[in-house]
Amino acid sequence: SASGSSGIVAGFYSAVSDCTATGSTFSGVAANTGSVITRCTAQGNGTTGISSGTAVSHCVATGNGGDGISGQGTVTACVANGNVTGIRGGVGAVIFGCTASGNSATGISVNDGGSIIDCAAMNNVSSNIVCADGCLVRGCNAFANNVFPSVANIVATGGENRLEHNNATGATRGFDVNGAGNFLSGNTARNNTTNYSVVAGNICYVLAATTSAAINGSSGGVSPGTTSAWVNYSF
Repeated sequence: SASGSSGIVAGFYSAVSDCTATGSTFSGVAANTGSVITRCTAQGNGTTGISSGTAVSHCVATGNGGDGISGQGTVTACVANGNVTGIRGGVGAVIFGCTASGNSATGISVNDGGSIIDCAAMNNVSSNIVCADGCLVRGCNAFANNVFPSVANIVATGGENRLEHNNATGATRGFDVNGAGNFLSGNTARNNTTNYSVVAGNICYVLAATTSAAINGSSGGVSPGTTSAWVNYSF
């Protein structure tokens, strides 16, 4: 607590578990390449809350002055609230089953070749979910509300990404795709100012769906408009 430097620092091939670091001038919990950090908490540290050269799991980072959680390998089942960036993955990193909310920049981001899978990101100021080049973003839920809106829900800054079966609601832009060669399928977007903002050179078919009247029983409703498995819906 309140270390004048970093809170807990471990070298190569270390294991750090069941620890808490608060109020350090620099990082809260940090471990080098080949290390695992699990079931740790970091709150109110000056820079990164928790960082590992290899794996982070079941950790919580709140109110840190940089990244809440930074992982160069895998980040699994972690929560990041009120940091600058919530959870940041390096090149080829996999972020799975994590939650990020109320961070002042991006909620969850991954660098080239990384994956963000089955995550939830809500009310992060800049963007909820961001990927670079050659990434997979699948099964994620990105949400913003009118009280604390996000600029964009799901952003692909580069190309050759695959965005599939994600849900984006309530931001200025639902899906914001800025590079070419991306593939979008099975996504849904609703109540964003612009549901899909996709530059030329991508594979993306968007269909405006019609909502149905009330249904009571085993029949009724409105057809989604296509049987294609690749369609992205806007409604």
